[in-house]
Amino acid sequence: MCGGCLPLLLLDKGNIIMLTIEEMRSAEQSYVDAGGDLNELTRLAGCELARAIVQQFPVPGRIVAYTGKGNNAADA
Repeated sequence: MCGGCLPLLLLDKGNIIMLTIEEMRSAEQSYVDAGGDLNELTRLAGCELARAIVQQFPVPGRIVAYTGKGNNAADA
């Protein structure tokens, strides 16, 4: 783990994987470098987050998300 940075948790086919902030930035940059659209990636991340929440908590209710500041969490 990097000194002082928070890990990012991702769901990958039902498994939780953890990436450091640097690893996530690198993965996003690789996606963009391969011709991907960052806005579309953000939209897809938000959709997958919503799907995972509904899957884990199927009864309607409230969800609280603690997100970072700055240019983070646009997909939450």
